[in-house]
Amino acid sequence: MTLAGVFWSLFPPTCGGVKYDPAGHGCCGNSVFSRSRFSCCGSHVYATTDRVCCGNSVYPKWTPCCGSQTFDLSTHACCAGRVVSASGGRSSCCGAQAYNPLTQVCCSGQVRSKSAGLARCCGLLTYDPSTHACCSGRVVPATRGQSGCCGSRSYDPSTHLCCAGSVASKSGGRTSCCRQSSFNPRISQCCLGWVGEYKNTNFMCSFSPPKWWKTISCHLTGLLNQC
Repeated sequence: MTLAGVFWSLFPPTCGGVKYDPAGHGCCGNSVFSRSRFSCCGSHVYATTDRVCCGNSVYPKWTPCCGSQTFDLSTHACCAGRVVSASGGRSSCCGAQAYNPLTQVCCSGQVRSKSAGLARCCGLLTYDPSTHACCSGRVVPATRGQSGCCGSRSYDPSTHLCCAGSVASKSGGRTSCCRQSSFNPRISQCCLGWVGEYKNTNFMCSFSPPKWWKTISCHLTGLLNQC
């Protein structure tokens, strides 16, 4: 037996003058009840199988309760613990407001009108995903075809890459990034952030960085004859 069990066995609480075991029973309005099937609502004992407590009053099990109020689901909604009107098809909640999801959209807790049937949120703004995109919290014109974001710009991933926040073309087999540029990995290689081209079996740098950078680059990569 636990220490608490020993304590309650020696000093049992009373409810309406009747001693009871608090491990499996409770006291409600001077009446002892079993916690397995009953509960207390204000000063009333009720069966949890077919009743619900709302605002210290007992109602049938399926009665909607919002905070301490009951309400009619056909005319009202419960949003953030408040009963609000659900007229005009406002069946969803946006914070403490009800809105119609067919004509409105909830953006960061604010109700906004839909400018298009598939309107989406971009912060507190709405946009049509068929014509625009949300990039870094800004609504920008979408590119043709697929649309992705590269920083605050939109681009088509099927034709371009996003390289370190810059949009780079995939043309000519350039399917990899080297810093903010794209390159063709079959004929080039990214050498410490610079693109170098292969010539026969030797690696040749196609850039002209400062001499000190070329020397350090060669030593770090072990390609002493690259430049």
